Amino acid sequence: MSPAEIVHYKERCWFCHKRKATLLCDFVVGWVWTTIDFRKTPQTCDRRICEQCAIHLGGDTHFCPIHTMEAKQRLGMGKRK
Repeated sequence: MSPAEIVHYKERCWFCHKRKATLLCDFVVGWVWTTIDFRKTPQTCDRRICEQCAIHLGGDTHFCPIHTMEAKQRLGMGKRK
């Protein structure tokens, strides 16, 4: 993205509010039962994030900064008081 490029507010990153969001957060926030095959399907966060704000976990998996902190806390890697 060039510095002169204007990004529509609906396409901006949810965190920096400057760059164009090209990724969605893949953190699982819940499960949904589908009515077609009655299977449990993961429901993801899907916040729009740019390449710079996203945390790349390998493959095609990206977390937003909020869910990266939550995942670290769940794994016991977060800050302890």
